[in-house]
Amino acid sequence: MAPAIGLAAGLAPTNVTVTPVTPTILRIEWSPSPGAVRYRISRSGAPDTTFEANAGFLQGNRFDYGDVGRKPATLHTYTVTAEFPPPTSAGRSAPVQVLTPPALPPQNFTAAASGANAVMLTWTARPEAASYRIIRNGGNAPAAVLSVTALSYIDRGLPPGRYSYIVYSVIRLASGEEVNGELSNPVTITTRPFNIVAIGDSVMWGQGLLGPHKFATKVRDWLAGQLGTAVAPVNWKAHSGAVTYPEPDRATQEDSSFDGEVPSDWPTISHQISLASSAAMPDQVPASDVDLVLINGCANNLGILTVLSPSPDDSALRRDTRAVCGAGMTNVLREAVEHFPNAKIIVSGYFPYISTESALDKLLPVMGVVGLVVPPDPLIGGLIVTASYRARVAARSDVFFQESNSSLQSAVDTLNGMPLPGRSKFNQIRLARLNPAANNSYAGSESWQWLIPAPPFAQDEVYDHRRSECAKLLPRPTLMCLQASMGHPNVAGAQAYADVIRSVAAQAFLQEWKNEYAGPVRATEDSLAITVQPGPSTQEGGTILVNASDGPVGPPLQGTVQLNGVPAGRLGTEMRYAFPQDNPTEILARVDVAGRRSRTFSIPVRTQSIAVNLVNSGDPRTTVVTATDAVTGELLGGTVRIQTPVQSPPSSAGRLGIVRQPSGPTGQPLTYPSCGRIAQLPNVTKASGLAPCVGSVRVPYYPDAAFQDAIGALIDNVTIQRPGEIVNRPLTPAK
Repeated sequence: MAPAIGLAAGLAPTNVTVTPVTPTILRIEWSPSPGAVRYRISRSGAPDTTFEANAGFLQGNRFDYGDVGRKPATLHTYTVTAEFPPPTSAGRSAPVQVLTPPALPPQNFTAAASGANAVMLTWTARPEAASYRIIRNGGNAPAAVLSVTALSYIDRGLPPGRYSYIVYSVIRLASGEEVNGELSNPVTITTRPFNIVAIGDSVMWGQGLLGPHKFATKVRDWLAGQLGTAVAPVNWKAHSGAVTYPEPDRATQEDSSFDGEVPSDWPTISHQISLASSAAMPDQVPASDVDLVLINGCANNLGILTVLSPSPDDSALRRDTRAVCGAGMTNVLREAVEHFPNAKIIVSGYFPYISTESALDKLLPVMGVVGLVVPPDPLIGGLIVTASYRARVAARSDVFFQESNSSLQSAVDTLNGMPLPGRSKFNQIRLARLNPAANNSYAGSESWQWLIPAPPFAQDEVYDHRRSECAKLLPRPTLMCLQASMGHPNVAGAQAYADVIRSVAAQAFLQEWKNEYAGPVRATEDSLAITVQPGPSTQEGGTILVNASDGPVGPPLQGTVQLNGVPAGRLGTEMRYAFPQDNPTEILARVDVAGRRSRTFSIPVRTQSIAVNLVNSGDPRTTVVTATDAVTGELLGGTVRIQTPVQSPPSSAGRLGIVRQPSGPTGQPLTYPSCGRIAQLPNVTKASGLAPCVGSVRVPYYPDAAFQDAIGALIDNVTIQRPGEIVNRPLTPAK
């Protein structure tokens, strides 16, 4: 506002700069105004601050003031006014706008297992934080907001489940208001046991092996040591003899099953998947909580006797192997992915049954199983025939070994990239392929396979148990049932399988599992930085130019800006904003960059910026109320309203009741009765006194400003007494 006529104008402070030091501290600097006795700092969102020129803020030839407790991520407007001894009028600087940095999330936010059913959360301090809050979601515990003053927290007593945590700072401003900093990216950790399902045929079951020697058990024990957390016992669905899909006339038998050692086509591998994922099964782990599926299949569809037969038609063996281990297992793996959406899947491959290192004398019983006739004289014809058989079947074993594993790999590759309804994870399947030496084959010097059981000379670890289970089916168990362990992995073979599965898991999945179950898992840091270049502001709004980059010196990024939820423009382009109606306190700006967490900042409507001046006279009064923008000095147009009490009727015992509200425009004379004057009533003691009126100014786009008129007119101040207390007293003159 222009100075009054006849007053000398003081020099306004120059070279005003405002620099963010932290999200809540700003440094205001300016050059002195000669002759100024004090300075007043005006800023949006807070009352003015005034200090004497000699208060110690002059550093060299610049005043330096630290404004503490400002709101982060807010576009602040500052002016500095120099005040002088009368009659020199004050001089106000031009407004300076600056965006305070956001209160970023605490860095190094980390979650780790802390004993049974507990998670330890840690982070590094934020200088502006008065405290911290943690949001917990997921799992089987209710969502919660946890208040913390330290830099760590142990969330104890958690039911088994998968929990997600987010941390943010709580900032206390100079006004006492608390605001929240930005949310961190989440960290997720699981407190339930690690769950494994074993699906497939006799190799996956571990035919002939005691439980601790089966490779699925060995993998489970290894994971328990690696993760340092509970790993549930293996959920066995695999069994001897299983095929991938049922024959049409045997589908009705899927609901029956025998002991895992007893060869049976059913339950098929497809049905095993359904059983392992069924919520109706007693004590069944939910399919969504299965972490690892060990699976194999296709050998029984082809038949081991097909491989061991010295048929000359190897092309048929190749074709049939590709069909059952390729297309057939592709369908099986698709079902596994659909039924266990969160699990990693490891497919175990097969091995060559017989090699050129297989002992000839041990192959004679195998030829009997196949049905070949051996000459009676083993020294003359038997060994010759057996050597010929070994060479032929070793070649066919290698055909099966190569074709089955390449077909299984093809099925894995197909499923890893196949879009399926509701699928959220890809590349979650791996093939664990054995690479045995020739002497690891059947009857080799370091064989990985059981020989044909012939007690007491050769038998597997559970032969007696299997014989007992086989006897339950028939009065005299078949040789196929009794000798079912022939050619299956023995203790050394199971260890070889465990080793290759562990190697695959360690390379592909172990770190992810460690993060999920043990930690420490750390939230990813987002380096997105927002800069705002403000343009001229008016009574209605202003302009801003918003940019985003990777860190403070990164290249500009593409994105968009919204103002109060309405699209305002693209990053890097000037955009206008208008102060909304209904006197809001701020405009919320949101910045969106693809693949990044959204950022927000505020543009305050200048909450303290109306300066009210009134001149009144007479009784009844006449007043002129003017309003100016305290930052820019601009004269504002608005409405004035004054509250004046009116005496109630005599029946109301002299009480003041109805309130009149004379109103009119700012800058124009407004006449209203003197506040507090009432007529004399009987039985009252009167005293002279003074009473001001109160009013308010409303200007579009600004909050209402209240004012009180000057006390100056004499009025009657009355005290109403109850009848029993009425005493005639002399009038008391006003003091």
